[in-house]
Amino acid sequence: MPNSTPAILEPILAHLIHWGELSRVEARWLKADAGLALLASGSLVHAVAGAWLIGSNLERLFPASNLEDIWQKVCFSLPTYQAYLINLAAGEIARRGLEGAGDLVDQWVVTSFPHQVPAFNAFLDQIEQNDLHKPLIESSPGALVQAVQRFIQLQEKASGLDFAAWNQALLSVSAPTEAVFQAALARGALTDQSIDPVNEVFEPSPIQDLNTELAKPCGRWVLCPNLDHPNPMQHPDLAIDPAWHKRSYVFSSVPLLDNGDNGMNLTQEQVQTAFCQHPLSWIIIQLGLHIQIQATTGSNKILHLALERNPDGALCDLHIELPDNSIRHLSEAVPSLVRGLGLELILPYGQLSLAALGSWLEALLQAELLEVSRGEVFLSETFGRTVFASKYFQLLVKNPKLWRKRLVEILKGE
Repeated sequence: MPNSTPAILEPILAHLIHWGELSRVEARWLKADAGLALLASGSLVHAVAGAWLIGSNLERLFPASNLEDIWQKVCFSLPTYQAYLINLAAGEIARRGLEGAGDLVDQWVVTSFPHQVPAFNAFLDQIEQNDLHKPLIESSPGALVQAVQRFIQLQEKASGLDFAAWNQALLSVSAPTEAVFQAALARGALTDQSIDPVNEVFEPSPIQDLNTELAKPCGRWVLCPNLDHPNPMQHPDLAIDPAWHKRSYVFSSVPLLDNGDNGMNLTQEQVQTAFCQHPLSWIIIQLGLHIQIQATTGSNKILHLALERNPDGALCDLHIELPDNSIRHLSEAVPSLVRGLGLELILPYGQLSLAALGSWLEALLQAELLEVSRGEVFLSETFGRTVFASKYFQLLVKNPKLWRKRLVEILKGE
């Protein structure tokens, strides 16, 4: 394995946490082979046909406070680096014991690292048998330090990692050994970071069509990423923007482009069809359809939708007024609405980003799926006509009738 630094993991993790899936094509763009191999060694990513997905051990690290937080947790939990830190710590603790600091050793072992004692003992047994050739208690502190250094050098060569570079990046020190140990101790890098590799046996089936998925819900992941550029019809470099590429195994981007498509000469219907294939925009469209159908039948028990903006004027939420005049917000209701469809909303940072939700609302306006009239939000007049005239879009009206009813029940708290 080539010499790899922690920095190579940042763009991979940023992409995975944002989109939930890294295609093989995107992996080549990111030159991610070495980083993916490191992540796979700890079951932090999972390879499937044509893509890499968030692995079970990466999911365990959610929610994180930010990308740097999860990056550090990932780096500390990688089996190779974690083994190095454990071995280094075992050598330092044993050295202090040989120097007579028994109380300090007991404090570390009993209070700080009780879960690491088996790993410490296994490493020290190796050192005794293969290098010291006598009981550890009969060795000098200097001989132990040299034996540990030789072992770590072999470990570094075998792994292809420059441990000094990793220590500098993650602990802000590179040497000497005692400083690295103290920094790891202060950062909590040895407390509970280690995670066992898992043999992932699940092989998810590729997404076919959202209506098909809803007929047999399987808990497929849904993400709500920020769409940095909400108008694909005016995007100068649509082909290189992950927001518009089809995902094979998770619902995250708007599934508009296949690999190799350049995004030129798109029709408005293509864009609108793609939005109808993501559960978040599908839910909003279904609420608009509910309002339109109820209004057509003369019912006075309809929803009222309105856009909300943050102090800077950017869209951030959808205000939902129910027939009993109670108020819900889409941001608060989305997890329940997605679960109600038999899907699972993934929030790596523990909460829905209002900026991301606002970008979806803006994109639906830009694609002329929604429009604002007299302060309220409706399906756009042109899209409304298309829905009832187009054979494809009729699937939005007829097939999901029960789902649409369920969404309204969830909003009502029923």
